Amino acid sequence: MEIKRMIAAVSAAALLTGCSSTKPSDSSERPTATATTATQVESTTQAETSTESDTDIVELSRKLCTDMAEGNYKTSFDLFSDNMKAAVSEEALTSSWKQVKAVTGEFKELLDTQHETDPNSGMSMTTTNLRFENKNLVIYIAFSTERLIEGMYMNFAQDEITPEDNDIYTETSIKVGEYELDGMLTMPKNIEKPPVVILIQGSGQTNLNEDAGICAPFKDISHDLAEKGIATIRYNKRFFQYPELGTDDVTVDDEVLNDADAAVKLAQQYADDGKVDGIFVLGHSLGGMLAPSIASRNSAVKGIISLAGTPRKLGEVWLEQLAPQLEAAEGDTKKYVEELIDQIETMRDKRELKEKKNPEPYNISFGVPYWTSLDAIDPAGVARELDIPMLFLQGSADTQVFADKDFAMWKEKLSDRPKCQFKLYDGLGHFFDCENGHINSHVIEDTADFIKASLK
Repeated sequence: MEIKRMIAAVSAAALLTGCSSTKPSDSSERPTATATTATQVESTTQAETSTESDTDIVELSRKLCTDMAEGNYKTSFDLFSDNMKAAVSEEALTSSWKQVKAVTGEFKELLDTQHETDPNSGMSMTTTNLRFENKNLVIYIAFSTERLIEGMYMNFAQDEITPEDNDIYTETSIKVGEYELDGMLTMPKNIEKPPVVILIQGSGQTNLNEDAGICAPFKDISHDLAEKGIATIRYNKRFFQYPELGTDDVTVDDEVLNDADAAVKLAQQYADDGKVDGIFVLGHSLGGMLAPSIASRNSAVKGIISLAGTPRKLGEVWLEQLAPQLEAAEGDTKKYVEELIDQIETMRDKRELKEKKNPEPYNISFGVPYWTSLDAIDPAGVARELDIPMLFLQGSADTQVFADKDFAMWKEKLSDRPKCQFKLYDGLGHFFDCENGHINSHVIEDTADFIKASLK
C-alpha cells in the first residue's frame, strides 16, 4: 500500500478502532464513542518537533509508544493536532488504552519501527511493533510536517498463519479468486471425500481467521469441524489483504460476493477431483446475512449456516447498537455519538458523506454504491427462494445482532420452510465464544450434525 494512502487511512481513522476489548462478542464490529475536549499544546512543543530530522521522528514515535504502553498518555495527547483534539480527548485515549491492555497484558518491550514520508504532502507515518504478555500490538502514527499527530491507529499484531499438520487434520495454503487472496484448506485425516464448508467473515476487514482480540473464530471453527470429519476453506477478505482497493466506488460484490463465488468454484474443483463431496457456506454476522445470496448465486452450495446474521438493513441494526451509547453519553461524548448516528443516517439516505468519522469497523468510508448494493439485498426473501437446508444460529447475549429482533425475524420469515432450522444459545455473544475466547462446543456440534444430516 502506498505511503500516501496509508497516511490518509490512519488520519481518517483518528484513533484506534481496530482493537477489540476483552469481550470480543460485545465490542467488535461496532463503533466505540469517544469524548472530545480541548487542551492547549504548549507553544514550545511544535517548535521543538518541527526541527527534528526523520531519525528524530522515529525516536519520538518510539518514545510515545513506550509512554503509552507504560500508562503515560499525556505526552501523546500534548502532540495531538487541533483536528485530533476535536475528535479524541485525553480521557478517550486513556480509556482506549485500558481496553487494549486488558487484552494484551503486561508490556514487555518495544520492537521495530518503520518510517515513511509522503514526498508530496511531507506527512510522515511510523509503524511500531510492541511485545506484550498475551498479544502483541502495532501502533500507526501519522505526523504532520509540524510533527503534530494527525492520526493514530492501534491494532493487535497479526500472528503468522501457517498450515498445521497433526493426527486429526492437515492444512494447505491456497489462493482464492482473481486477487489470489491468501487462504487455507483444512482437511480431516482418515475421511474419504468429506463435506467442505466455506467460511465468510463479518463486517470490517479481517484475515482468514477472523481475528478479533483474543478470539480467532474461523480458526476454531476450521479445526473443530475437522475433528468432526468436515473440511473447511477460509481466506482473507479482499480489502484486508489489499486495502488500497477499497475505493469509494466498491460494492458488496467487490467486498464479499465475488470472492465467495470464487471460493465455491474452487471447492467445486476439489469435488470434481474427488477430494470433497458436498459444499456448504457458513457466514458470520455480515457473512451470515449474505449466506443466502451466495447460495442463490451458486447452485453447487448444498446448505448454509448463518451465525448471528441479520435479515434487516445494516443501517437499522447499527443505529440500535448505538442507542445505548447515546443514552449513557454526556457532553462531548454524546456529541460524537450524535455525529456518528448522523453519518449512518446519511448513508442510509444514499447521500455522499461529508466526513468519514469512523471508517472502521463499519466502513462508512465506502461510497454510496456500496450501500446501494447492500440495501438491494433482501436476505430473508432470497432465503425463501432456496430449496436447500439452512441453519440459523444466534446467541441470546449478542449486543450487535439481536435475538429478539433479528433472530425472531428469521423465524418469522422462514419458519414455514421445512428445510430451515433455528437454534438460540443462552448467554452466548456475537462470536459464540466461551470464557476462554474459543467457540462454544455446542455450536460446533450442532453445525456438524446439520451438515452431515443434510447430506443423507
